[in-house]
Amino acid sequence: MYKGIDFKRIISDYPKSNYADDCAYEFLLESRNFDWEGDYRDMLPRIDRCKKFLESYPESNLRKNVIGLCLNDYSDIIRRSWKLPDSLKTKYQMESDKFAQRWKRDEKE
Repeated sequence: MYKGIDFKRIISDYPKSNYADDCAYEFLLESRNFDWEGDYRDMLPRIDRCKKFLESYPESNLRKNVIGLCLNDYSDIIRRSWKLPDSLKTKYQMESDKFAQRWKRDEKE
């Protein structure tokens, strides 16, 4: 069974491979394998990894999956973080909306 280190190695050794985006996606999924019960800031690296994937692999057939993951993460921040001040909830809701608009627009082009 492959592990994150295997995916990272393929990505770094063969960045132009047809499998690089698949490995990056699997690594992205593996890095998400925990039940989030902590602070909203724990979600921010997950969102950053999704954005990095989308920037790194603009032609990937996995883009829609990654967009969905990122939107779910934003939604989790807003839904689960009842302790957040309203200003931060609003900030993340706006970021989520902006992210969704950008990637939906890019998908149409």
